[in-house]
Amino acid sequence: MDRTFSAAGAAFFREFAVRWHETGRVQARESVVIVERPEPRGGTRAWVEFGGQPVVIVPLSPGRAAPAREAVEAAIPRILEKLEHADDELDEGPLE
Repeated sequence: MDRTFSAAGAAFFREFAVRWHETGRVQARESVVIVERPEPRGGTRAWVEFGGQPVVIVPLSPGRAAPAREAVEAAIPRILEKLEHADDELDEGPLE
């Protein structure tokens, strides 16, 4: 889900969406949300939420795509790790 409002936030979301679709885990049970908020001293801050928890936070500035790309590359493995952990818990069956 895209909750960005700036051009830099939209670019971050597009980069994330492309990388996320490449994983093949698009139909995950938990939703992935990209949130963006303004920073008091200019620019914005975006973060990726998975399962309602922030996974990675990155400052965004207009014209600086490299930090966003690096943050996307860091976020994907963290989300996949959380998915694997959730899958393992389901495989163990119900608690008695």
